[in-house]
Amino acid sequence: MTPDKRRALIEALARSPHPLSGEELAGQLHVSSRSVRTYVAKLNARGTVIVTSHRGYALDPRARARLANLAEPTASLDTPDRRLEYLCRLLSQASAPVNVHTLADKLYVSNSTIESDLSRAREVFREHELTLNRDHENVWLDGPERSRRRVVRQMMQQGGQGIVPTWQAFSREYAHLDLTKLRATVSQIVADSDLELNEYALSDVLLHIAVTVERVRDGHTLPAAEWPLRRKDRLINEVTELLASAVDTQFHITLPPSEHEALYGVLAVRAVRIADPSAAEAVVDPQMKVLVAELLELVASKYLLGPADPSMLLKLTLHVQNLVARCRSNLALTHPLGEAFKNSHPLVHDLALDFAQRLEKRLTIDINGAEVDYLAMHMGMQYLHYLEQRDLLTITLVVPHYYDMASAVADTLERSLRGRAIIEDVETTLDFDFSGVTSDLIVSCVEPRGTPSAPVVQVSPLLPRSDIATVSDAVNAEMDRNMRRRIRTTLFTLIDPALFMTVHALATKEDALALMSTRLVEEGYVDDNFLDDVLDRERRSSTSFGGEFAIPHSMRMDASATAISVLVSDKGIPWGSSLVRLVFLFALSPDGRQAFRDGLDQIIKLLSERGSVSALVAAGADADTFLAALRDLLDR
Repeated sequence: MTPDKRRALIEALARSPHPLSGEELAGQLHVSSRSVRTYVAKLNARGTVIVTSHRGYALDPRARARLANLAEPTASLDTPDRRLEYLCRLLSQASAPVNVHTLADKLYVSNSTIESDLSRAREVFREHELTLNRDHENVWLDGPERSRRRVVRQMMQQGGQGIVPTWQAFSREYAHLDLTKLRATVSQIVADSDLELNEYALSDVLLHIAVTVERVRDGHTLPAAEWPLRRKDRLINEVTELLASAVDTQFHITLPPSEHEALYGVLAVRAVRIADPSAAEAVVDPQMKVLVAELLELVASKYLLGPADPSMLLKLTLHVQNLVARCRSNLALTHPLGEAFKNSHPLVHDLALDFAQRLEKRLTIDINGAEVDYLAMHMGMQYLHYLEQRDLLTITLVVPHYYDMASAVADTLERSLRGRAIIEDVETTLDFDFSGVTSDLIVSCVEPRGTPSAPVVQVSPLLPRSDIATVSDAVNAEMDRNMRRRIRTTLFTLIDPALFMTVHALATKEDALALMSTRLVEEGYVDDNFLDDVLDRERRSSTSFGGEFAIPHSMRMDASATAISVLVSDKGIPWGSSLVRLVFLFALSPDGRQAFRDGLDQIIKLLSERGSVSALVAAGADADTFLAALRDLLDR
């Protein structure tokens, strides 16, 4: 019985003012009457949910009352992460205790599943200084109003996984507030001022206002001391008052002074005062520019990157200048990009963490995770082209000489393959020898002679769309093979069987990292400070990806030799809100920079493929079996 069928059955009974017969339910669910009887039996296995009588089936009155007490989820909650987001938002905003069995019924899960979900939620709340209390079947949350709102915003943004999905999820969740009108109003007020809000910042301000409206309506306002601001900015003050007035007009809610302070704080750390980019130099602190350039050079040297673009350096300096002001004013940003950004660009995220760590030491400030996300966006604009250069596939193009046909075919292919491949050689003779090609791929308008030294894709000289698609597919396939070859070299060179271990279960990620670090120390790869460095990196940003695996490491590259320790746990290790079953712990030496830089993204991509972690965990009995499974995975 699927969750959808359970949901459909209960909803059909909830809508009906009278009992429904088995035949009526079978017709609505498009199943047999026998299936209906089976569904009812399974739903009643943990307690009466559906009552059966000679009149038909009806919801038990207690179950109907419990279901009515909770708001209907606006999206499918068929995964643990989606249920976690829903539970955190629900409990953060609930004004009264919530019944655990009510939650189980509403989410169509078993009691054991809801207990597991609540345990994960408790960890999220603890990170935000909130306490999940329980008395028998009822749970409720204790903690500051500001922390409750932060959880709601974080869960909304985390669930969206990026600005567009976040806005879509946000729009569904708060559809009753007419967000289209609110967005237009806020955009117009800001546009009429000398401030600017990019799309990330605008989305964040709108989410703040929506959560504020909901909480104030329910009688929950921020205390006056929640946002201690040291000084006021006249322009931001004016815009804040205009926004508060707009909230009053649209929602008929007068915000108290503490909410004005909160709105001011959100706007102050997100709005940009410069409408003309040419005026940027006038507001940049020269000393800050020198510091940012110095730190960028150190990061670039560590990760073997080229110089930063001067225009990007200016923009980054402006960003860092505002970042420092926010940190010193204790005004935190929320996460604008979602976990998907970190998972898609893990090395860029590491660059940002490295830069942030250096900035913290120089200026004696604390930089939170959301600020690192913004830094990663800027660092990506600086360095992503360097990091992706290694992935460009090389192509030899063979086109017989005929007017400008060769250059036309080359131009078309280069446009369609930009960012993925480059044409490094164009041959125009019919007797070209295919056996001496050093490119990754050959695209040819003639039959190959001899034994080609690279895969060949034959195309028509007219290069129709179907041929362009065929070449594109071949490029993708060859890039994937190259990636797997690089991963094979990295992993089989660095994984030391002496550092492989299997455990059934561990209570915390700290236990796992301590166990693995101890083994690295015993084998002579690192010193006793290694664990502290790894935990510091983990504290700054979780190294779990995709919920099933983690790739922790120290920000320092001071190991005696680069090595990878592997830990397999069939039961899983609590890792923030994830349950990790596979851990690759990197110990990095200076001469391992290239392998780490070129391998991290690809390893994460490989392990993120469906079934990869499960296959490796199943082969985790010993190092030899594990490495054989890893080899099979890379040979697919």
